[in-house]
Formats: sequence, structure tokens, C-alpha cells
Amino acid sequence: METTDRVWTEHVFIKHNPAALHKNPLAYQNKLMIDYFNKQILPSVLDDITFLKENNTPSEFELVVMSKYERTPDKEPENPFSELDAGFDPHLEDFDELPTPIRFLKFYYSKVPSTFTETMCKYILSYKDQSLIPPPIAFMLGIIHDIGLTVPVDHKLAFKYYLEAKKGKYPYAYYTLFDIYARCFDTYGVERNHTTALKYIVKLMLYSIYCSDSWISPSFVGDGAFGYLSIAYAHLDISAYACQYAQKIATSSKSLVKRKIMQYILTVGKKEMEEQLKALEELSKECDDPFLLVKIADIHLIGSGPTAKNQERAREFLIKLLNSTSNSPFRYYGYELLGYLYDAKGEYKDALKCYRVGAQYGLIYSMKKVGTAHALGLTIEPDFKLAESLLVQAAALGSNDAYLSLLELYIYLSELKGKAWEFYISVLPLVPMFSFFEQDCYQLYKAMMMEKGMGVEKNYPSAITIYSTLPKKDFPVALYRLGKVYLRSDNIIQAQQYFEDCYHNYTNITKNWLQPHASTYIRIAKLYLLGQGCDKNLLRAEEILDKAVNLKCCSTIPCLIRKKKAKVILERLRGNGETENAGRKDKKTTSKEEMKDTTKEENTIFA
Repeated sequence: METTDRVWTEHVFIKHNPAALHKNPLAYQNKLMIDYFNKQILPSVLDDITFLKENNTPSEFELVVMSKYERTPDKEPENPFSELDAGFDPHLEDFDELPTPIRFLKFYYSKVPSTFTETMCKYILSYKDQSLIPPPIAFMLGIIHDIGLTVPVDHKLAFKYYLEAKKGKYPYAYYTLFDIYARCFDTYGVERNHTTALKYIVKLMLYSIYCSDSWISPSFVGDGAFGYLSIAYAHLDISAYACQYAQKIATSSKSLVKRKIMQYILTVGKKEMEEQLKALEELSKECDDPFLLVKIADIHLIGSGPTAKNQERAREFLIKLLNSTSNSPFRYYGYELLGYLYDAKGEYKDALKCYRVGAQYGLIYSMKKVGTAHALGLTIEPDFKLAESLLVQAAALGSNDAYLSLLELYIYLSELKGKAWEFYISVLPLVPMFSFFEQDCYQLYKAMMMEKGMGVEKNYPSAITIYSTLPKKDFPVALYRLGKVYLRSDNIIQAQQYFEDCYHNYTNITKNWLQPHASTYIRIAKLYLLGQGCDKNLLRAEEILDKAVNLKCCSTIPCLIRKKKAKVILERLRGNGETENAGRKDKKTTSKEEMKDTTKEENTIFA
């Protein structure tokens, strides 16, 4: 390989893109190193890394780097959950005893409501006696025994399950085993072995294609192994060895697929990467290996290197998996990816077929999507009990999105509304670990429950305070809710101002966002329909509703419920001929009587 160790080392750091803290346990270890790992690697940083490794133990190295490279923003964003700060403490007493993902999960599950933990453990432990345990489940069995969740702590048994998960190419098993052999060997009764540790990191770089969203987002992490590899630099001097072992796989592996994929991974220049991708695609014409197909699809999905993002191209390779009878773990990861692509196109029936395969394999994102389908009766019979069970399991296994989906389920489905406030209170300890956008979603739903008295006494002042602090560009609905609150208080002028502000923010979304959700158009149609914030125009409302109900977009609970209701309203408008002469623009509805007359009509449309 012509690439020097130094060039390839820089390449690794440049490609490293740390995951959000709430999604990835490794990101906590990277927490204050993000600034200098994110865009470019300077020679001075490489010199610092060398110096620190020579003069500090691994744990000291981490603390020194975190301290040295910390950059405090001029102004921290206001966090409504600051009183529930869940900051990760790097000085945990088991810092040198448990691998990084396990330390994070021990902390995480200390915050998870006990009902979720018990549900998770009951579900996971039921797999113990099976001859073949899906790799994601095997890894979770390791966690349960490692940190003593409803069972006695047993590190040796946990280690056995990590090895089982590794056989199934499960990414977190590779990193965990690396950390065990490099740092936590005493805890698990093994000898420290740098060579074995480094092999796990390099193999992780080879195999890390996609991992369900238990601790990372349901996005594509083909480059994620480079992030893991950077942690190896933090603990060990592996530059030369990693290059050597990676080259060995690229030139001497018995598997042609592994050789070709590693050759692609080791490339640096644009031309070289393009040539290697073409070689992979040519190989796929003769070989239907799931690993190869998913890797090529992943390259197109994430736009790796010089390759532009291309979902349709990725879909071509993933569809070939449908005829595969292989029991490869990559077949299951591929099905989940394909389900995601079908989902994004609104092809929910095909998406559900794929998600079912992923859910059977223990992939948490798939479990969440199957649960959502049952909740909404999406191409399947509604089953609220099964939907709730699947979402609870996915949430207990660590899916932040599943927690939010559960709350939305309780808020938007009349059959389950009585659980909304109680559930919101139960998950509060976890909320600080979620993204700022997700935290804002919880604040929005809290305000809606206070405004409507859902499980809690109505409290307009508190609801107004929360609505007023949410970012307008992300939450125009908060402006609408403010208008509703002031309308009930007979402050028509203030209400109309908020409705107008809401209308302009929603129209800005349709102009500036690449792919607005159907719910955005539905809310604009609602404003036209009721004459709130804009001139009442039934014809325009009908046109927008028609576009919204036919728009293909991701299947979130609020969006799909609004689409269902929008379809009913659209049929009613057309059936009653209400829009035949509505092309004219009526005056804005501003009088107290006219504004309040819209309430009855609005209640038949959308929450």
C-alpha cells in the first residue's frame, strides 16, 4: 500500500465524525475531544497525542486530553432540564474495570424507569436457552450480566456473550472486546493482549456498517469504525500495526469480498476510491454476498468519500438481498436499511415486511417501526397492546426515539391518552441525555398536556412560558398553540398575531427545507381552512391537503395521524362541494365571534 502510516493516520482522524452524545456511549469518551477531531488533524495535535501516550496511563491520557482540548462555548444553550442534569462522570469508580459502552450503559440504566428495565430483562433473558442467539440480543445479555440488571453480576458470563455477539459481527461487541483486552482484562479474567485488541478494532473498521439505534441514531454509520478507531489511538500506539494488519486483510484474506472491501477502506485519494467502488460493484454482479451488498449500499447511502448520496442506487443493491437465503447478520442489517428506504418513500407495506425480519433478529429500530405500524394500523390490523409492548421493549433497550414514540402514542391516540402525563413524568430522568431537539419535543408535549389538562390540571401560564421559549423555526406549532391559548382568553389581537407568525414560519419551512413532512403542509392547509393567520381560502386549503395526503414521507406517529384526519377533511370538502366557489380570498377571520366559530370545525380536524 502506497499510503504512509502518517497519511493514513490523518485520514482516519479526518473521517472521524463523533456521534451525538445522547446516541453513542463512545461519544461520552470523546465528549471534549470533538473540536479537534471534527474537521482536521493538526501536526501539533498528533505530537500531543504521542507525548501524552508516552507519559500517561490510558485513563490519565483521556482525562488530560479532555482537559487540554476543552473549548467552552461563549454561551451555553438554555437547557430546560438543567435541574435534572445527567452529566457523565469520567471519574466513575469502575472507570478501569468496565469497557466504555458498558460504563455508559450502567449509568444509563440507573436512570431508566424500573418498569422498562424489568421488561427489557424479561424479554432478553428469554433467549438464554436458545441454541442460536441473535448478536444484538447476545450483546444485551452480556450487559445484563455485566452490570447486574435483575441478575447477579457475572463478568465471565458477560464476556462469553460478547464473544457470541462478535461471531455475528455486532459492532459494539468488537469495541467492547477491544477495550477488555486493552484495558479491562483483569475484570474478565483474561490476559492483556494488545495484538488481539488491535485486531478487533481493525475488524470493526471492516465490519461496522450498520447497527440498530439502541445507542446510535437510525442513520448509516459506515464511517463509524473510524470513530471507534480514534479511541484506539487514545489508548494504544496502533498506527503501524493497524496499517499492517489492515493490509494483510486487503491482500491475504481467503475471502475475496473482505479483500475488496478492505482495499476500499484503505484508500485515501478520490480517484482511488472511485476505482475501488467500481471494483466492488463489478464483484456484486457475480456475488450476492449480503456483506458486499450492504457495504455498497451503505457507501451510496452516506455518500462516503467522493460518492454522492444516492438512495435509489443503494436500494438497487439492497433489493438483491430479498432473494438471499444466507443467515449472515448483514442480511438482517440490510433488511432494516431497506425498510428505512421503503419507509421514506411511503411504501409502508414493503417497509413493514423488511422491519419484521429485522425485529425478529433483535434490531431495535425495526422493533420500534413494527410497533408504530401496529399502533396506527399501518397496512396491518391495529393492536394497541402489541404496539405498546414493542415500543416499551425498544425504549428499554435504549432507543431514544422509542421513548418519544411512546409519548406521542399516548398523546395522539384517544384510547391511550390517560397514560400520557404519567409516562412523561417517568422518563424525565432520561430526557437530559437526549438531543436538544428531542428535549424540545418533550417540552412541547408537556405544554400541550398542561394546556389541555391531560392528566394534570390546566395551567395556561406554564404552557405559555414553554411555548414562548421553543425555537420558532423548529416548532411553529408552539406559535399556533399560543394563538389558541390567547383566543380562549379573549385576546383576539394577540391570538391573530401568533397565528400569522405561525403561518409565516410554516411557509418558510416549505421554502427552505429540502423535504418538509406532510404534517407541515397539513398545518398550512388548516390555517387556510380556518382563516387563522392568513386569508381564509378553501380552494387553497383543498390543494394543499391533497398534496399532503399524497406526499411520501417518513412514518412518524403525529404525521400519519394528521394525514389520516386530513384525508377525511379533504373528502368532506369535496363531497359537500364546499370549495366550488371558494377560489376567492376571504377576509382574515379577526372578530371574536368569527374566531371562536372556528373552534368547532377545528376540533374535527387536528389536535
